[in-house]
Amino acid sequence: MRKKKKNNSVTRTMIFFMNRLILFITCNCLIISVYAQEDTVIKSLNEVIITANRTLQKEAVVPYTVKSVDRQQLSQFNPRTAPEALMGMNGVFVQKTNHGGGSAFVRGLTGNQTLILIDGIRLNNSTFRYGPNQYLNTIDAFTIQKIEVARGTGSVQYGTDALGGVIHVLSKEPLLKKNADDGMKKLGATAIVKVMSGNMEQTARAEMNYSSKRFAAIVGATGRDFGVMIGGDTTGKQSPSGYKEFAYDVKLKFKLNEQVQLTTAHYFLQQKNVPVYHKVLLENFAVNEMDPQQRMLSYAKLSISNRNNLIRTIDLIVSHQQ
Repeated sequence: MRKKKKNNSVTRTMIFFMNRLILFITCNCLIISVYAQEDTVIKSLNEVIITANRTLQKEAVVPYTVKSVDRQQLSQFNPRTAPEALMGMNGVFVQKTNHGGGSAFVRGLTGNQTLILIDGIRLNNSTFRYGPNQYLNTIDAFTIQKIEVARGTGSVQYGTDALGGVIHVLSKEPLLKKNADDGMKKLGATAIVKVMSGNMEQTARAEMNYSSKRFAAIVGATGRDFGVMIGGDTTGKQSPSGYKEFAYDVKLKFKLNEQVQLTTAHYFLQQKNVPVYHKVLLENFAVNEMDPQQRMLSYAKLSISNRNNLIRTIDLIVSHQQ
């Protein structure tokens, strides 16, 4: 009997310690989970949105549905064109009936009922048709720093042609050095070469940037040769769909004083012999293409910062687009 009681005592002791061990492991897992969730929340709060209220705001406090694609995501996805950069974004459908086009639907609307902005400057104008159009494809994807899409809220801030929403394309910004000890490189250059199988794409991009305390610049050029697209499964080659493209861009920033900055920019893109694939396939056209399809944008923006709480920043923009 004494031996049996001793065994029962050992068993109870082992169960006690096992329960303590399980409780300890569970508590640590919960703490790790809480820290992981807290880290995720902090990262989401740092996302800054401009388009929804035309001011800098954190995405978590914006009372509208706004989604964005930043430069890191664009570098990972590496879209062939600007419309393709929006593919996969929640609430946005991109229609592409030819590779040289691509029209985004927001809240079921497109064409001149969805506003497209480039650095706050309208791409849309009164000549845009109601249906899908190809003008989003006249933005060089390599010049894009970020794309913000505000769904169903643009009419109040931007006018009645933003019924579906606003697609705001923000280009890369030249970065001014904050001080002499800033670790930023004064002069830098990058080069990108992309080749796709089946001769579907051959792309080259060269870009230079310069940074100082008073002056910064980005200068780039892109050349592309799109071949006939090859579809999956039984689609095969989609001909005609290839075209050639050339683009260059210059963006300069001047710090006139501590409160005043001047930004000037010039963008040019030209696409040659862009075939309208669905016209040939579905409507029996022998040839249907746009030649040239091109866009040029030049603008100057004077930004004046103010310590007054009522008006913190004043932006004066003069632009010319063709």
